[in-house]
Amino acid sequence: MEGSAASEGHVAEAPTGIIRKPSTEEVQDAEWCMNWIRNAQDELDELQDALVEINFTRKAALTEFCQSTPHRLQFVRCRCLELLNGLAKVPDLREGDITSERASLAFELNACSSEAQLLLDHFKRVSKEESSMAISLRNLMGNLVSGPCAGPRRLCCGNPVGRPGVPGFPGAAVAQC
Repeated sequence: MEGSAASEGHVAEAPTGIIRKPSTEEVQDAEWCMNWIRNAQDELDELQDALVEINFTRKAALTEFCQSTPHRLQFVRCRCLELLNGLAKVPDLREGDITSERASLAFELNACSSEAQLLLDHFKRVSKEESSMAISLRNLMGNLVSGPCAGPRRLCCGNPVGRPGVPGFPGAAVAQC
């Protein structure tokens, strides 16, 4: 019974409100977001490895960034995993639970992107011997800018493109993309 309801996107009334099975598209959104975060974290790992090429006076600021940002990305990845598990494994999920997770995810992703942008601004003034680090950072920013805050899957900027009218999605009020 539950299996057929899940495959049909069953919607049921309950005393606590409307309960529905998340759509396949929502599950794909969560999976896509997790893949993006893995790629961004790989970029950060490469960036941290490149610290040995930077002179000592700038190393402290870079180390602070590379230590804090992966931690934030790890937190975001955990939130994505929670969302994915909820969408894929919970037979019925309240609409409010889904939108709450999206809003929290949007806030963290936007914070990570802002941190990376600040460091990128700093590296616009890098010297020639730091050019390899600047390239690594630009690659990282390329991933951030093309991530969930851009393109066809704008998870943090209101209703996802192609699905207008989804009620209760607060992402636009949380993150500016």
